[in-house]
Amino acid sequence: MSNGGFIGKRIVPSTLNASGVWNINEAGLIHGDGIWPLLIATIVVDYLMIAGGGGGGDGDTSPSNKAGQPGGGAGGYLNSYGSEASGGNSTSLSALLLLSQTNYSIVIGAGGAANTNGSDTTLSGINPAQQSFTVTAVGGGAGAGANEAGHDGGSGGGGEMNTYSDGPTGYDDNDQTANNGYLGGSATANQGHNGGQSKSSWNSTNAYFCPQYGGGFCSIDGVKGAGGGGAGAVGSGGYEGGAGGAGLASSITGSSVTRAAGGSGRGQASSFRNSAAMPTGSGSSSPGGGGEGGNNSGGDGILVLRYPNTYTLSNPGGGLTLSSATDGSDKVTTITAGTGNIRLE
Repeated sequence: MSNGGFIGKRIVPSTLNASGVWNINEAGLIHGDGIWPLLIATIVVDYLMIAGGGGGGDGDTSPSNKAGQPGGGAGGYLNSYGSEASGGNSTSLSALLLLSQTNYSIVIGAGGAANTNGSDTTLSGINPAQQSFTVTAVGGGAGAGANEAGHDGGSGGGGEMNTYSDGPTGYDDNDQTANNGYLGGSATANQGHNGGQSKSSWNSTNAYFCPQYGGGFCSIDGVKGAGGGGAGAVGSGGYEGGAGGAGLASSITGSSVTRAAGGSGRGQASSFRNSAAMPTGSGSSSPGGGGEGGNNSGGDGILVLRYPNTYTLSNPGGGLTLSSATDGSDKVTTITAGTGNIRLE
């Protein structure tokens, strides 16, 4: 084979470049070998990426401690579609610029088990300037376990109440304040909100035993776990069981769906097991939803891609669970599980 019409060091073409001068026969042979440059286009792709939600906290439920069971935080929420908000009620992100005929690596984060953070969802590859990039939605923080603050994550997990006998003026740790329990976990900037701080009500029938009356302790009456943070709001630390923070709605698929809400907290063992209602978009059945307080998992992550309907998205090598539909002049591909590559052609 000649050197693209020149004598000298051989020039080897690639799928991106074939410098030099090539006659029609040479070009045909190289094309047959699958290494002649492809016609690569830049495609504007809107996306909604959500990480796995954090699991609900499995706080100590023994009657002697009366610790609440906090909700898990929602998975990190990244959205570029239209003028819709991204996580933490931040401004809508810029669309992705992807190359046709090019593989991009996808990982869909799983929801966390009890007291376990959710996993990250990622998209990695090269941009039109041939620079590597990775977009990451951070897994939601788990609700607190026994005697700890909520876990940090995309949205933070809810905090828990501490011990039963300290009384309203007895807390002196750095992450506690009077009459409140441990703080909620912190959120990742522009991906979600913090978890709530657990609270309790004090048993008035035992007021004589409170420190302000000369006693050594107060009895906690109905400790409740705090709610996990959501993509759209902070988790609550209310006395009747903290509600999970609200999620966010997106119409990237063609209809409005609320996802990535925080899980609600539950009461401690014995007679105080009431909890706040779970908000829309929370729990193990919702993408990125925080798990309900107790031994409850968070929801798995998701990636939705919206692109011109003149292209087709494939999954070379498999490994991803996906489906595609047409909405007007666009196609929408929803990826709900797995690890693998996508390719637009």
